[in-house]
Amino acid sequence: DKSIKLWGAATMGTGKQLLSHSSWIRTVKFSPDSCRLVSGGGDQVIIVWSVPDGQILQRIAGHESTVSSAVFLQWPNFTRVPPLISADYAGKVLMWLPDKGMQGIMHATLISCDHLPWSSDEYERYLILSVGRNRASVRTSPKTGTTTNLDFEREDISISCAVWDDHETIRVQLFERPQSSHRVKLLGETKCKHREVIKMEAPEQDSAVFSLVTGEGEALSNEDWRHTSVRLKFRFEPTEHHANLTVHVEDAKNLKRLDGKGAMNTYCRVVTQKGQEFATKVVMNNAMPRWHTTSTFGIGPS
Repeated sequence: DKSIKLWGAATMGTGKQLLSHSSWIRTVKFSPDSCRLVSGGGDQVIIVWSVPDGQILQRIAGHESTVSSAVFLQWPNFTRVPPLISADYAGKVLMWLPDKGMQGIMHATLISCDHLPWSSDEYERYLILSVGRNRASVRTSPKTGTTTNLDFEREDISISCAVWDDHETIRVQLFERPQSSHRVKLLGETKCKHREVIKMEAPEQDSAVFSLVTGEGEALSNEDWRHTSVRLKFRFEPTEHHANLTVHVEDAKNLKRLDGKGAMNTYCRVVTQKGQEFATKVVMNNAMPRWHTTSTFGIGPS
């Protein structure tokens, strides 16, 4: 069912259900410390999850075939976020280094869709523009099937996302459905990687044209054999500064032994979405704890 289920080893009871893959999952592996989980499958995407809360730490797009295997490497230089090595059915093996932080902000705008194949007015069509690791998306207003050229400049079909990995995907999908039904059919789609957009010359001024392909990998065309295409405009804002995260705990309550006797030492663990973590030391007397450490660490491009 395209999901991952976490099971309790002692009780064999079902815990979290992890949902994000859009196709069959072919590989699931824990990290050496069991704090992370990596999965991959038919959608050609690798996802790194946190355990046990099931949050997505990183979505990696780089394979062009079904991901058959993905595993964390045990390298001493990467004790907190180890590298990944993955393989696909096409025989390609790739290595992924830990995410180094946010590279910038990508702004994408859908301008037009031209040369759509003709259909009757009993059908309506719309496009979905999605970007980034969490696939944030925006949808156009539906148009009848007799409309073969769509102009979106007045609709402002724009979306922005943080770029953590330049292999992440920008995707445009064209859907069609009968006006009397909710059954939706994917007519075609196109996609490109952030790194391809970033390498464009003056991307904030120029638009780019992409041809749509069907689910069978063939070019989507109209009756005149002209390829259906979308025009997109991009603007990338690189992030060049670094930031520090400072955590200072001034007060704490209800942190004492149940019997009320003796001192107790404990700590507060802070984990960022990027997988970095550290602990503040806490020294506690019978009643009032004394937090004696303010922790600061770099989180890379922020």
